[in-house]
Amino acid sequence: AAGDAKWQNRARGELGLVAGLTGNIGEAGMALFKAIATAEKIGDVGSAINFTIWLANGMAVNGMADAALKQLDKATDIARQNGYERVPFLLAIAKMRAIANLPEPARSQKAGGAQKLYAETLQLAETEKVAGAQIELLNQHGQIALGSGKTAEAERDFSHAASVAHSAQLSGLEAEALLALSRLYLQTKH
Repeated sequence: AAGDAKWQNRARGELGLVAGLTGNIGEAGMALFKAIATAEKIGDVGSAINFTIWLANGMAVNGMADAALKQLDKATDIARQNGYERVPFLLAIAKMRAIANLPEPARSQKAGGAQKLYAETLQLAETEKVAGAQIELLNQHGQIALGSGKTAEAERDFSHAASVAHSAQLSGLEAEALLALSRLYLQTKH
């Protein structure tokens, strides 16, 4: 009703997220692609980055992790070109998720970059006391370790994520970490 192109586009993008959450992946993808393109056109950097992160997360968990990384690299470039001092936590977590979902040998080829991103972002999340980011980073790092056969490292990451979540009283994230830990134990017969 206000006729504000930025807010109209943000609303359309959010409706795309709702479509994805209700299972309509095709509609979600199209809505997000359109919202990203419009946000870039009108200079709404925050929306372009936000919707790209959501699109990439969906791509990563639906068998398109390589395409997700390309989208995230583009979002990283947009952030840097527009004065972001650091990569937003959600963008770093999405990159970790996409790498964790790559098939081998691509996952191993990205492991060095993932480790650097993980270490830098986790340290920042710990310094700034952003428990949610810490937990997500630990879980994604654990998934990468598990996919690479490093079960002890994965166990350490999932356990640490569960501990941080428990301390922060983030029960949903604690459950996610404990579920990952349970799956690891089932897989390794511990």
